[in-house]
Amino acid sequence: MSEDQSTISPERLKEIRDASGLSQVKFWGAIGVKQSAGSDYEKGQRMPEPVRRLLVMHYVAGIPTDATTGHLERIGALAQSDSGYRQALASARSSISDAGHLLDRALRAIKGEP
Repeated sequence: MSEDQSTISPERLKEIRDASGLSQVKFWGAIGVKQSAGSDYEKGQRMPEPVRRLLVMHYVAGIPTDATTGHLERIGALAQSDSGYRQALASARSSISDAGHLLDRALRAIKGEP
């Protein structure tokens, strides 16, 4: 099964992680996923679409996602206060747009398109 389909098999997930040379903690943490959830995905639990997209972007297409996840952490911190709420919403909209562009680029790379 290819990574641009709606699911990635547990076997393929393990292959991708093994190829990275990273532990589960570092592999899954790089895309903002806890090790325990990543382990569950590798055992066959259904992976949410946003996680699958981040995994494909980061490990298959080679597009770094750490900048995106760091930006999302900043949005969460801003949203903790009432004064930061509007700024957090604007920042979130920008991040969603940026992530969409990155995802489109990743999917084109997977398909071998320019």
